[in-house]
Amino acid sequence: MRSFGWFRVPLLAPIGLVLFVLFAVTCVIRLPAGAIGYLSDARNDFRLRIIVLAFGLGLVLQVLRAAIG
Repeated sequence: MRSFGWFRVPLLAPIGLVLFVLFAVTCVIRLPAGAIGYLSDARNDFRLRIIVLAFGLGLVLQVLRAAIG
């Protein structure tokens, strides 16, 4: 990449975009799985489980509002 000089930034932009999309997809998959795993674990404090549930429901409502308009 050093031989490209100033042109390397536009070349790296698509690579960064692909990495960002992959990171976003893994977050979309891992966040609900982690929340469900935390909610189903009876050893966790019920107050923290309520907070995790409220956070998850808030995210779902925001996504639905953005999708519906």
